[in-house]
Amino acid sequence: EDVYRFIINDLETAIPMLTPENADPARITEWTAKGMLAKVYLAYSGYNRSGTRDQQYLDLAKEYAGDVVNNSGLNLMPNYADLFVMDNNNNTESLFAFQWVSCMDWGTQNTNQAYWAASGELTGAGDGWGGGKGPTIDLQREYEEGDLRRKPTFMVNEDFYPELNKADGGYTHEIDPSSQIQAHIKKYIVGSASDNGGAGTVCFMSTAINTYVLRLADVYLIYAEAILGNNASTSDGEALAALNAVRNRAGLDSKSSITWEDIRKERRVELAYESDYWYDLVRWYYYDPQGAINHINNQERGTYQWNADTEEREINSRNYTVTSDNFFLPFPQGDIDKNPLLLEDPVPYDFGK
Repeated sequence: EDVYRFIINDLETAIPMLTPENADPARITEWTAKGMLAKVYLAYSGYNRSGTRDQQYLDLAKEYAGDVVNNSGLNLMPNYADLFVMDNNNNTESLFAFQWVSCMDWGTQNTNQAYWAASGELTGAGDGWGGGKGPTIDLQREYEEGDLRRKPTFMVNEDFYPELNKADGGYTHEIDPSSQIQAHIKKYIVGSASDNGGAGTVCFMSTAINTYVLRLADVYLIYAEAILGNNASTSDGEALAALNAVRNRAGLDSKSSITWEDIRKERRVELAYESDYWYDLVRWYYYDPQGAINHINNQERGTYQWNADTEEREINSRNYTVTSDNFFLPFPQGDIDKNPLLLEDPVPYDFGK
C-alpha cells in the first residue's frame, strides 16, 4: 500500500507542475502524468481485493483516463504500422517514450532490432539474431481475421514489407515449413541504414526507434476498463467509443457491448511486444489470483513440428504450470545478507514526515 501511495503522490504532485504542451514533443506533459495515474489507479483498485475491485479507485482511473481521452487533443495515429517507424517518433499518440539515439555511445541506443530481427538481411548491420524467437502460438491465436495489427507485430511466411530492404524492392519473409518457429517479430524492426535515410540512422545493435512507455491507445483501453469496473459487461457509450476507436483502426468491426475479456484480448494484441501484458496479468492477479493463474496455465507455449508422412505442420504442445509464488520476486540474497530485517514484516511508512 505504501509503494502505491508513494507512486500516486508523485504523479499527483507532478500534474500541476507540468504543462499541457511542450515545444519539444519528446518531453512529458500533464497528460502523461494523468495517463500514468489512471493506469496506477486501475491497478490499485484490485490490490488485495477478493473478486471485486474498489469502486473509488475505478472512478479515479475513469476520471483521469477520461480527461486524457476527451481533453488532451491527442489522436490515434491513423495507421497502426506507422507507430513503429523511426520518422514517427513522438507522434500524436505518444504520451511517454524512451528517446534513443543510434550510432552514438553504448547505452543511448535501442537494441531490440539486433535481438529480434529474424536475420541479418533485415538489418544490414551485422546483427539480427532473432531467428529462434517469435510469438507464442497462444498470442497468434488472439488475433481476429483481418486484424491490421498482426502484420506490423509479427511476420509469417510470405508477408511482404516494402519499407524493409528497399534497395531490392522490399522484403518478403520466408519460413521453412519444417521450422519449429513459424512467425518472427516485426514490431520495432526498422531495417537497415539505407531503409532509414542513410548512414548514422542504423548501426550494429543500434537504432533510434522510440520505446513506448505509454501511448494513447493504452489510455483508451484503461478508460473502457475503468468504466466497465466490476460489471460483467457494459454498453456505456464512452467505453464503447474508446474500445471501438482502437478496434476500428485495426480494421475490425465495432462492438455494441463489451466484457472484461474483450478488453483483455484487445490490450494484448494492441500492445504486444511493448512490455505491458505481464503487468496486465499482475493487475488481474491482485483481485482474481486463480483466474490469472489459470489463464497462464492454459496458454499454448509449444512449437511446431513437421510431419514428413502427412507433409503438414503439427503443434508440439507445451504448457507451463505457475503458482502464486511466480507473481512475486524474492529479495536478493545479497540484500538479505546486508539487511536481515528485510525478512521481517514491513513497517508502514509515515508520509507525514
